[in-house]
Amino acid sequence: MSSKVKTYYLIVLIVCATYSTAAQHFNGQGIMSGTGVVFVPTTGIAPVAQFRVQLGRVEYLRKNLRGLNIFELNGGLSTNLEGYIKLYSEQTGTIVSATSFGIGGKFQMPFRLPLVEHLALWTESISSQKIDSTATFSQNILRGGISAGFRIGNFQPTLFAGIANVKNNFRPIGGFGILLPLNSSVMIGGELFYNYFYRDDIHESITGIVRLLPNISLQVSSGYTSSAKLKSWIITAGISVSTADLDFTPKAPLPQQMIVPSIEEMEKLSSQEKGIGQIIIDPANAGIEKKDEKNQDPKDDKKDDKQNEPKK
Repeated sequence: MSSKVKTYYLIVLIVCATYSTAAQHFNGQGIMSGTGVVFVPTTGIAPVAQFRVQLGRVEYLRKNLRGLNIFELNGGLSTNLEGYIKLYSEQTGTIVSATSFGIGGKFQMPFRLPLVEHLALWTESISSQKIDSTATFSQNILRGGISAGFRIGNFQPTLFAGIANVKNNFRPIGGFGILLPLNSSVMIGGELFYNYFYRDDIHESITGIVRLLPNISLQVSSGYTSSAKLKSWIITAGISVSTADLDFTPKAPLPQQMIVPSIEEMEKLSSQEKGIGQIIIDPANAGIEKKDEKNQDPKDDKKDDKQNEPKK
């Protein structure tokens, strides 16, 4: 397939995705861990049967031409489950990039705990057929853990704790993130993550998300990462196109209003049902009485009058 045909298909995909297909909304983004901040997975779930295509980039400022390109397809499988697949391509300074594939998912618990808005189980697996020793990112790793989401006013904090496994060696991982929607189109946040790359690394950053079109958004993050192998400022950026509209402050549906009549209206309705204060005329009887009056002979009326007269 030629590059022109690929470009054409990409343009058609973006244009088609600009039209929403259902009254559902994406209210979270994320670049590395499905629906989340950048690295910290939140408890949010993608809308059911809706998809999002995302292109992302993690750039190291200290090393020239070093970074990670990300392609992700994320979708809602049910009201409590989302899944995603990813393709990673890391520039290592050599002719061939280090390529790896990822698959992950998140399950939101159907119950709540005191002070916790939602709980979610998250896991992902990254694998590569050829390991590049010069790669900064782990190419064969299994991550998993649990996220706890809270809500303090408009603030949406998330705590994450889990483990990572590389060649049957387990290490703890953990993070904290917070998001603050400013309106339905702009969201800011920040995060701190430990050992995401399995190198005793610490990553901290601040993030901004802007909705460019109803279902196209841009996410930019700037931060610093520190590990035994690398210490550098990094910039992450991603653009996503989804089949559902983006809304960072979705409104709950309004409850149906119940109109309760007043006491006076209830008494009035009750009296009308009972017939109090009304004169009920039976049309059938009324017609018979009128007919009797018409058929009555006037001579009979005179006889009755004479009989009722007093005798002299």
